[in-house]
Amino acid sequence: MKEKRPRYGIFIIESMDIKNEIDKKLDGFALKTILDLCDIPNKYFYIRTKLELEKVIKLFNKSNYGFLHLACHGTESGIELTFDTITFDELELIIGGNLYHRRLFLSACKVARFELAEHFIPKYHCYSIIGSPDKIAYDKAAVFWSSFYYQIYQLNKFHMPQSNLCPILENVTKAFNIKINYFSIIRNDSPRSMQHLREFHYDSGVPKYDMVKETRFKNIYRL
Repeated sequence: MKEKRPRYGIFIIESMDIKNEIDKKLDGFALKTILDLCDIPNKYFYIRTKLELEKVIKLFNKSNYGFLHLACHGTESGIELTFDTITFDELELIIGGNLYHRRLFLSACKVARFELAEHFIPKYHCYSIIGSPDKIAYDKAAVFWSSFYYQIYQLNKFHMPQSNLCPILENVTKAFNIKINYFSIIRNDSPRSMQHLREFHYDSGVPKYDMVKETRFKNIYRL
């Protein structure tokens, strides 16, 4: 029987600090508004705690949407919710098993780094992780992601192939003058797909490097 693959849809989970809430600096909600205007399938949830994340990620799994978008504060070792801090190890336990054949997008400062990506690629056969390794302002994050999803959806309303991702990332990183890391699974027919990932880095529209790295974890779906 043919394996059922996730469908096109962006599942947004947002969590900000109290000041952001008061000031209405919620780039995830702004993204949701633009996606609705463009008729791009999406769901949006605002959370404040680790327990809520554990609950909502189950809804993501049931939604069968292919793309998980996290909008929150971040550090070089974890993500920050309104009332909780979650390390990369903890994040793997919460969302890792839900990323099979899916893509993860991170609107969080400094989080999109190899140390996070190796927890999900190739271990859970997550197709890709994309986000900025630097700080990024809320307004820029909102327009960057809106532009990215709009352009990628115009090219293909059913899938998000790598052949479309790379040129679009070049376009939007140039337009908004930001850095983006893009981590991708190695194709299935490569012996390296068991324990390696591919890392791309774009800096203001310029592809800076493209390399294959070995991770600490093996693909549990191919053991």
